[in-house]
Amino acid sequence: MRKIHVGIFTDSMDRGPISVRNYTKNLIKSLIQVGDPDVEIFLIHKQKSDDPLYKKANELLFPFSARKTHILSSVMTQLREFYHNCSIQSKLSKLVDVIHIPHTGAVFAPPLCFYRKQTKLIVTLHGVSPLLLPPKSFYEGFALLSRISTLMQCLKWKILRHKIDLILAVSESEKQNISQKLGIPRDKIKVIYPGVADDFKLNNDEEVKKVLEKYGIDFPFIFHISAYQPRKNVIRLIKAFHRLKIEKKVEHKLVIGGNQSESVREAVKNLNMEKEVTFLGFVDDRDLPKLYTAADLFVFPSLHEGFGLPILEAMACGAPVITSNVFCMPEVAGGAAVLVNPYDVNEIARAMYNVLTNDELRKEMIKRGMRRAKQFSWRKCAEEHLKAYKDILHEPL
Repeated sequence: MRKIHVGIFTDSMDRGPISVRNYTKNLIKSLIQVGDPDVEIFLIHKQKSDDPLYKKANELLFPFSARKTHILSSVMTQLREFYHNCSIQSKLSKLVDVIHIPHTGAVFAPPLCFYRKQTKLIVTLHGVSPLLLPPKSFYEGFALLSRISTLMQCLKWKILRHKIDLILAVSESEKQNISQKLGIPRDKIKVIYPGVADDFKLNNDEEVKKVLEKYGIDFPFIFHISAYQPRKNVIRLIKAFHRLKIEKKVEHKLVIGGNQSESVREAVKNLNMEKEVTFLGFVDDRDLPKLYTAADLFVFPSLHEGFGLPILEAMACGAPVITSNVFCMPEVAGGAAVLVNPYDVNEIARAMYNVLTNDELRKEMIKRGMRRAKQFSWRKCAEEHLKAYKDILHEPL
């Protein structure tokens, strides 16, 4: 019996947002490690990459060079890429039985509108934040751009929902959101949780010390990391921390990782907190587990997440976690974190103070958190994907 051929688009691994890049890379790595005698994986991309993962699976390279020197050439490049993507689909129908797109960036949307049902199509939808939150939660200062993006998102999925055989959601919460906001039947959506990478674990004191020295941290701290968007709620976190310093005189400082906007830095300046808040900027993936391990508390008060992987990463490294009580966050935390109303600065401040000053609570949170994080593995994620690939072929086109 011939193996099932599954083609996975990996452009998001090569040039996507950091979170999606890590998701795609960990999924593919785990699919290769787990293996399945009935499934053969093909990695599809358009730009040559030195990533060793391409040498461990079948590589399908469809070269495309982008030339953007001015507006007219940029438009022509978009048209050329559109045609290129359409031609890829025609070739893939002869090579693979299932196509999986782990992230629907703009590069995939136009050609998928003309996708012909010659092979089974699976798409991972990480979240529909623009359909759930007001425009000011995105594209700071560009509400019109946010509205246009939201309309395009709706239009794209209204067209694509009849082309796709299965949508993979990353949480039960997001499955419900996708179904309600995009009008997609729930039985066409399957939840497969991401995993926690093996690198996220308690690190030894020597490794932690080196990373703290690298970033100039020689004080007890509360930690937060995100790639800034207003929905990450960093300004309310800063205001809650300010209240904690003023009213409770805690010794801790606030350390914020990830690239943040000028408005976040301005909020710190307006509160005269420059000496109490440290911005790390971009944090190397290898350093992140050490920062989680060293932190006395990790606070992740997002207004919306599709999954919220930092919650589990922090737990795996032994950090007690405070997160939001909305959307997927309670589902991911599973009773191992303190949940707060992300819109209530006072509640966030009280929760931080309680965790920092209650040793018994901290110990219990650390124990529960590490136990919770172990329930999410990339191996399990890969096994569920392999099952989905095989199951979808039993359904008629």
